[in-house]
Amino acid sequence: MKDRKAVLAAKILEVIQKATAKTADVRIIFSHKDSWKSIDISGEDILHIDSTEITEKYGALLLMNKLIAPSDLKKATASDSKPWQVDDALIASLKLDASQVRKIFSLQLSRLIHTLLDWPTLSFKISTRDSGHRPASKKPLPLSELKLHLLRLAPPEEQIREIREKKDRLFLLDSSKLAVLRHLPLNAREGNLLSRIKGRLTPEAIAREGQLPPEQVFELVAIFRALGFIEEDGHLPAIPPAPEPAAPTAEPKVTDNDISAILKEIRDYREELDNKDYYEVFGMTRDDFSASRLKTNYYALAKKYHPDKFRKYGSEEINRLMEDVLNLFNTAYDVLKDPQRKQNYDTECNTSELKPTVASMAKAGPRPQEMDQIALDNFQQGRNLIQLQKYAEAISFLRRSVQIKPENAEYNAYLGYAMSKVPQFRKEAEKHFLRSIEINPMSVNTYLHLGRLYKDAHLANKALAVFQEALRWDPENKVALQEIDEISGVRKSRGGLFGGLFKK
Repeated sequence: MKDRKAVLAAKILEVIQKATAKTADVRIIFSHKDSWKSIDISGEDILHIDSTEITEKYGALLLMNKLIAPSDLKKATASDSKPWQVDDALIASLKLDASQVRKIFSLQLSRLIHTLLDWPTLSFKISTRDSGHRPASKKPLPLSELKLHLLRLAPPEEQIREIREKKDRLFLLDSSKLAVLRHLPLNAREGNLLSRIKGRLTPEAIAREGQLPPEQVFELVAIFRALGFIEEDGHLPAIPPAPEPAAPTAEPKVTDNDISAILKEIRDYREELDNKDYYEVFGMTRDDFSASRLKTNYYALAKKYHPDKFRKYGSEEINRLMEDVLNLFNTAYDVLKDPQRKQNYDTECNTSELKPTVASMAKAGPRPQEMDQIALDNFQQGRNLIQLQKYAEAISFLRRSVQIKPENAEYNAYLGYAMSKVPQFRKEAEKHFLRSIEINPMSVNTYLHLGRLYKDAHLANKALAVFQEALRWDPENKVALQEIDEISGVRKSRGGLFGGLFKK
């Protein structure tokens, strides 16, 4: 038998489906006794939500997260403006950035759903009057975020049965919806599943990996298929698991002479690169260039000269040179793989009196917008490698992103995460997590990863403080609550007074 919350979640999903099928712009009002909650929807967007509960209002959440003073909030809400106009005015006056605005809006939706599902019963009304307003500052949330909250409690049983029957078929992510998917508040299981689907594995193959139970795999595939993010791509056999790695062999002892010889070889190669143009770096000319050959040669060079292959020598100079070589490969590759930037480079080759070599291009420096694109390309490559659990390789790409855009909170957070998975970089991981939090103090996931870094390092006080800070932004966050409970249990078993840690 389904529990009460699952029944309510299924009912709300049914109401949403019914309401949005009638018209693009709609307001749904749920009520119970004297309480009500409203959701304004336009197409696939949630424009505004409101509630009789003070703690579910946008302004109240700004106050709870210390983004506005009580006196300023009282002044803003004293007007006769409509609720969405009040929210818009608050955002404009506080000059919040897009990520902060979205974070509070997402938290508001999460709180509203959480309390709505606690109601013993509910009534609803569907109205097109006063719906469809588009606040200028508060960008809409995807309707799929609301549906995801509900589908977690009421998974689509018919689709689960279908996925179970088609477990040996291939399902793919809909590339046109990746921008929406990237902003959804996914939990660890959902992120794991989507990364495996992106790796072109069937549900059966994902289940065989053992990271998620088979029924959970089928349920998650069904949920994201119901949301429209996953589509079937025909019948293909599962990719066989990778063979067990061979037993490691003893590394020969490295001498100072070996290091000197390697340094000379790398320096010579680096000087050769300075005199080559971007095509020559990858063993091509403009005449015999092809995108497929570029990709093949780039990956061959990146694999051969990857810094991680040289860390065994324990030389900071070698590490620095190899990071520089890899960054050079990345820069040249980023230019040649992009048609517009390649065309700009070709124009430079045609109009310049001297060949635009690696050295001359580095001296001139790319345009600011090109640097932004290079940072983004490296970030996306690093994030893909994280999904494949190739953390050491991801570090090089993400480090390049942070070097170009040191004020980007997301770049710092991902670099910190990758470094936290590689023992020799864990101290540096802390620095990037803290920098990310300093730039954007509202990212709960960053607090959770930093807390786990401290927990793994047996720094219980620091871990607890970070998990508590995560709860300040998301009071119902189950991961933070569970981590605090685990640390609490350890301390109690040792006779400690856990409660005393949180005294003002």
